[in-house]
Amino acid sequence: MKGYPMKQINQIILLIYLFTNCLSHAMWKDRVRHLLERDADVNKEIVTPLLWADNDQEANANLFLKKGANVNVTITNDGVHTNWMPLHVAAYNGQKSRANSLLNEGADINVATEHGDTPLLWAMRKGHKPVVKLLLKNGANVNIANESGDTSLHYAAINNHKAIVRLFLEKGADVNIANKRGWTPLHMAVENQYKAIARLLLEKGADVNIATKRGWTPLHKAVKNQYKAIARLLLEKGANMNVASKNGHTPLYVATREGHEAIARLLLERGANVNAANKYGDTPLLWATREGHKPVVKLLLKAGANVNAANNRGLTPLHAAAYTNQETIINLFLYRCANANAATSDGDYIPLYKAVKNQYKPIVKLLLEKGADVNAVITNGPFAGYAPLDLAVTKGHKSIARLLLEKVANVKYYQ
Repeated sequence: MKGYPMKQINQIILLIYLFTNCLSHAMWKDRVRHLLERDADVNKEIVTPLLWADNDQEANANLFLKKGANVNVTITNDGVHTNWMPLHVAAYNGQKSRANSLLNEGADINVATEHGDTPLLWAMRKGHKPVVKLLLKNGANVNIANESGDTSLHYAAINNHKAIVRLFLEKGADVNIANKRGWTPLHMAVENQYKAIARLLLEKGADVNIATKRGWTPLHKAVKNQYKAIARLLLEKGANMNVASKNGHTPLYVATREGHEAIARLLLERGANVNAANKYGDTPLLWATREGHKPVVKLLLKAGANVNAANNRGLTPLHAAAYTNQETIINLFLYRCANANAATSDGDYIPLYKAVKNQYKPIVKLLLEKGADVNAVITNGPFAGYAPLDLAVTKGHKSIARLLLEKVANVKYYQ
């Protein structure tokens, strides 16, 4: 390496040491000691020796410290680990002994990386419990959040570390702290079906009805994921079963939309509002019908769902059933006096019209038997002015046209 200053040569050798293992650690240790005795700069490089000395190189890390290595030196621009310090690396790698040495030498325990992660956050994210306990023992702040708003308690909850969750709470962790999306540790526990942690958080004062930015409570999460046991726990702890999200979705609405019959039954037994509509006017019955969840539809009807409840467009459950060719459900609705002639708000849709258009002959017959107006005229849309017979002829549905003619339809197309 002729022509290079001795100090630069020494730095290069130190870096080679860090990223190779081809020689014995004993040999490298002797070489490192020799270089340090000759005043190699242990703090100059972007990635310093102290930052990346590995688990098997504890002795060399101690040599760097004795030689005056800066325990709070940072990586400034390697593109990945910006503003990382040796303590971050030790926490990330689960190096308890290294972390302890750094703390004894004055390492900043609450320093954050570019993305806001402290050593405690990294230790918790990686699941290194011994390092977590060490950092807590030395006064790490449990409520510092990273750029996503997540705290160590969030990560403990999402990774199912019950003992650490308890420890954080004992150290003053805010049980209701929310991240940037409004998720609390309880949301995390429920989302991942960690019932024991959810129970612990609730026992320690977690707000059972706290909502995310979208207005979703822990109960919404439990219902959507079909976690019946957790849903029951939340209800026992006072969860509001009729709370609505920003879009007006109640837990029952979510359960019926997803087809979760058992959870829907649980909510109804606890008194959930069977006719609560979202901001579009959609009721649980409308969505259960639209999705074809027949058992849920029957459950809702038994609980008193309004079969004629229309949304903001005037769509009723009968419209949805006719549109999706659900003969059995239509029978159920008509038996409960569903309006067979209900029109949408803009007049472009009646149940019979959709059945004719989609060539659902059994449903056409059923609607006619239950009083559907064979001469009802569409008042809006591409088929404005059309009666069901007009549409059947236009579409070439001959058998349906014959059926309509039998019901004394206006035969202007044949005149």
